[in-house]
This record gives sequence, structure tokens and C-alpha cells, in this order.
Amino acid sequence: MTTPWTKLLTLAFLSAALCLSGKEAQAEDSYQLGHGYNLGDFNFAGYANVVADLPSGAERRALVLDDLSLFVSGRVNRFVNPFFETELTSATILHSSGISQDKAAHMVLERIYDDVIVSDSLTFRAGKMLTPVGEWNQIHAAPLVPTNTRPLATERGFSEYTSGISLLYADADSNLPEIQAYWQPGREMLSRPRSTLLREYREIEGLHVSWPFELTDKVGISVQRSEIAGTGDTQYLAGVNGRYSWDRFGVEGELIGASIDRRHGLAQDSEWGGYVLGSYALTPEISAFTWYEHFQERNNTRSADDILAGMSYRPHPAIVWKAEYLANFGGVSYSASGFTASFSVLF
Repeated sequence: MTTPWTKLLTLAFLSAALCLSGKEAQAEDSYQLGHGYNLGDFNFAGYANVVADLPSGAERRALVLDDLSLFVSGRVNRFVNPFFETELTSATILHSSGISQDKAAHMVLERIYDDVIVSDSLTFRAGKMLTPVGEWNQIHAAPLVPTNTRPLATERGFSEYTSGISLLYADADSNLPEIQAYWQPGREMLSRPRSTLLREYREIEGLHVSWPFELTDKVGISVQRSEIAGTGDTQYLAGVNGRYSWDRFGVEGELIGASIDRRHGLAQDSEWGGYVLGSYALTPEISAFTWYEHFQERNNTRSADDILAGMSYRPHPAIVWKAEYLANFGGVSYSASGFTASFSVLF
């Protein structure tokens, strides 16, 4: 993507978002900030996230349009309920040596599927969807997650997407756990650019079970089997995630582990990691947060240990500013130590 277009998109987004950043931000007709625009049976929405990366040392500092995403969802009848999401990601606007034309910028088809409403509690889904491993991967839009930096355990050891079919169960009375079972035959549909893939998974099957016990509090477990394309390796993954809040405090975390039935050279035949995050609401709009993570990657004999601390300001439920500092200590680092700051909005 050329630099002029990157600049134009970002300036247009920033101008519109800043104009709406007051607490009473609203628009006419059927548009509401954070809920999109309703047009008949369809809703048009999305989010954007601009990030300033300021790593320690001599590494490149940059202003990046990290995500510019569009959602289109429809609620037509029992059989036709489509969802579509496409995203422009990793478009560098400025870096320490001036205006950039960043070759890493790319378009990604995040999701495209249809829901068939079998009953009040059961939904059949077919297409390309986010993999329900833990919770972060399913709600990873920048305005909805607590930090700019994503913990390794929430994305590194499994495919973030699955292409195939899924059954979703949600008890109408919330007395029973929520369940999602899924199966991907073959490879990912409409695959992302290979430069963005750590590894490619195929023949994926899995299950996620979640027990909600308050409005936002829950505990979940995940299991998954998959094959790693091009290697002949089979991977078995299990994980647990949870979130709990009381008064102004909140805590969440996730732990995953994978066993690899390997047929080629790896440093080890397992991988595991996890994080725990704590937060405190100083005011209804301002929060402080910190997390610690540990991750042992399959291709490295040394583990990664990181600690992060930061603050967020949410002047409107759909708008959030974040600033944080990440520190690597010991082992190997996958994310550079240093400051990041961001502005993100659901529109």
C-alpha cells in the first residue's frame, strides 16, 4: 500500500474519531458510535487502532495504523445470518527516519461465515471464523482488550482462525455452560499472506466450554487437535482461561500447553505459557493495569518472561487511549522492551 493512501486513511479516521471523542458522542439516524450503522437487516461497523511504538535502545520507532477493520453482519431469517470482516493491518505511517512506504501492510480476510439458528440455544456456523481458544482471540479488537501488547499464550501456539463448521450452544437461561465445537477439514480458507504466518495448521478440531457466573466473569477450558502443514507433525493443545472482578479490581489470565508429535527437528516436543493480568479502576474512565507472562516456545530452549504496566483512558465506551511499558527480563524476547501508546475506536 502506498504512503499517500496510508496517510489519507489514517488522517480521515483520526479526524472523524476525535470529533466523536466526547462522552455524549452520537450521530443521527440509526448510527451509534460503537454499534455501527443499521441498514435494513444489516449492520455496518468496525474499529481502528493507531499505535506509537517506542522501543528501548536503537530499534526503529514508528507510528502504525495497526488495524482498520470493517464488519458487515446480517440478521435476515433462521437460515441467512452472514458475517464478514476484512482488515488492513500493519501499515506504517511514520518511523524514525521519516515517512514510510511499509511493505508489511496487508489486507486480511478475518471472518466470513453464515449462522443457521437451529433453536433458541443452538447455532450452526459455516465458513471462516476465529478459533475459540481462550477468550482473547475471540474479542481481540483493540478497543475491547485491556492492553496494546497481546500475551503470547493468546496467539502463538495455535491457529487464530478455523475454516469449516461449528456448533455453538448457549443456554437461554444461562444455567448451563456455553459450548463451541468446531472442525476444519484441510487448510485455511482464503489464507492470509505467508509473511504473516508463524506456521500453518490444517485438519483442526476442537472444543471450548465456558462457564459465565456474573455479567463479565467466567471460566473456560479449551482442547484442540491439529496438524502442522508441511511437517507431518500433530499437535494436541489444552488450555484454561478466566476472568473475575470485584469492586474496582479485576483479574484475568490464561494458561495453555501443547504436545507435538514431531517428525522433524524441534528444540522440544512441547510448548506452554500463560499470563495473569490485574487492573484497578481509578475512576470510571481511567484504569491502571499490569501483567506478567511466561512462555516456553517449541523452537527455543529458553523461555520468555515479560512484565507490563500501563494505564488506559476511556472517555466513551467505544473509545480508548492506552499507554504502557513492556520489560523483558531473562530468557528470550518476542516483543521489544519499551513504550507503546495507542488510540482506538469502535465505529
